[in-house]
Amino acid sequence: MDWTKPPTGMTRLWALNGAQYPIRPGLSNWIVSTITNPLLILALAVYGVATLLWIFSLRNVPLSLAYPFVALAFVFVPVMAHFALSEPLKAKTFYGFILILAGVTISVIEF
Repeated sequence: MDWTKPPTGMTRLWALNGAQYPIRPGLSNWIVSTITNPLLILALAVYGVATLLWIFSLRNVPLSLAYPFVALAFVFVPVMAHFALSEPLKAKTFYGFILILAGVTISVIEF
C-alpha cells in the first residue's frame, strides 16, 4: 500500500470500519519533532499562563465584570495578526473594534 496517498475504494471502506493500519514510515519522527517544537512549547506555556490568570481573575473579580473582557479577544487577535502575519486591517474591522469597545465599556460601567 502506498502511504503517501489517501485511501481509496475498499481501503477507505476498511478505514471507516476501524481497520488497523501500521504506523506510516516517518510518523514517529514527525510526532517527536512536533512535540519538541520550541514554538509549540512556547504556545502551550502562554496558554497555560493565560488560563491561570483567567482563573485568578475569576476568583477575585465578579463574573459580571470579568467576562465582558473576553470580547476584547476580537480586538486583540486581528491586531496581533496584522503585526505578526501582515494581515490587512480594513475600515470595517475598526468599526467593529469601536462597537466591541463600546459594548465592553457599557457593560462594565456601574450606574
